[in-house]
Amino acid sequence: MKDNNPAELARQLNEEGYCVVEGAHGPAALAHQEGLLYGVWEGRGKPPLTGFGLGVHPLLTHAPEFAAYFDCAAVEAVLEAAFGDRPRLCHTGARIASEDSAANIGWHHHYGWAPEGAAGRSRIERVVVNYYVKGVSPAIGSLWAIPRRVGEPIPDPPGERSADWPGQVELAVPPGAAVILDTALYHTATRGSEPGMRYHWGGHYQGWADTRPHREDMDRSEWAARTELLARHPGLKRLLVP
Repeated sequence: MKDNNPAELARQLNEEGYCVVEGAHGPAALAHQEGLLYGVWEGRGKPPLTGFGLGVHPLLTHAPEFAAYFDCAAVEAVLEAAFGDRPRLCHTGARIASEDSAANIGWHHHYGWAPEGAAGRSRIERVVVNYYVKGVSPAIGSLWAIPRRVGEPIPDPPGERSADWPGQVELAVPPGAAVILDTALYHTATRGSEPGMRYHWGGHYQGWADTRPHREDMDRSEWAARTELLARHPGLKRLLVP
């Protein structure tokens, strides 16, 4: 497992638009997470996982047992280095997919504000953090990105959203790792070559000083009011309550 140096990973995030934090969660936590997400799918009657698969939003509403897993010091250290500020959790979600899901879910980004605002930035304002329960690989399914520097403009799509794009790179992500993506980064996921369920979950984060709303924000006030849950999970409370 590589050394998760926060400054180095934040530098990579600024220069390439993504970084990988290895070993965010261990085997027991991953088994529990897989069971929780399988339970969400099962609880909905095991719907077909065609197309995008099953999106679960907001994750904490549908599976509050994930509260403990948002407390990840290694990830928070990278976010604080990138933002120059403590991170706050703005959105939670998950994706459940399988060999029946789309061959390519389609290139997209999550910037959410006027796209011209990405040009000339000196810091990333918002990121997506995805935790990959089984990792990603050609067998289970791959994660692709178009590397970008923090201050570059968001380009127009160079091709069909479900096609290969010039400059695409495949990310190497071991089980239990977290992938941090600039929301301005184009990325996509492709179906694996072997059968099986694929799970990832996570959230969107901004610095506490950046109060701009985003179209994918959850109602944080709902969670800030759940005093009993937050008392049991101070790591989550730190991300939700100033």
